[in-house]
Amino acid sequence: GIDKDTYIRTDEDKGKGGGYAWKYDVPEVGYKCHMNDITAAIGIEQLKLVEEQNAYRRELAEIYTHGLHHSDIICLPYVSPEVITSQHLYVIQVKRRDDLITKLKANDIAPGVHYTPNNTYPMYQNCRADVKTAMDVSENLLSLPMHTLLTSEDIHRVIEVINDGW
Repeated sequence: GIDKDTYIRTDEDKGKGGGYAWKYDVPEVGYKCHMNDITAAIGIEQLKLVEEQNAYRRELAEIYTHGLHHSDIICLPYVSPEVITSQHLYVIQVKRRDDLITKLKANDIAPGVHYTPNNTYPMYQNCRADVKTAMDVSENLLSLPMHTLLTSEDIHRVIEVINDGW
């Protein structure tokens, strides 16, 4: 599992530890099993809302796509018309990602970084696969805010900050 708990990673992200929240190590393979009865009960109730929440996130994604599609420096996610996505993330590909992260955070917008290549973790350091493309792409991926508490106004604000340049 991850070598730092969420609180420590968040604290580091605020500058107290000198790192970014998404920079952590995975020293060994683990299992993501943190559910108790209360969490399970909440999950069961949330399943009743899953279709509605997925539809809402798809609406928010359409706003992002419409507001950012004209940019020649941002690669937007492609979703095939035959696919119905949960849109749990809205991941763009952009050069100078860390500069954009800094700008978004300066505007109280919390982006994320996902899909770090496995070979960057020590437990996989002896793997011999050539993952140059994965490394190159991962350095440019940025997850924009995407959750059901966001409003269309929130998304338009993110778009405005991004379109202002970085």
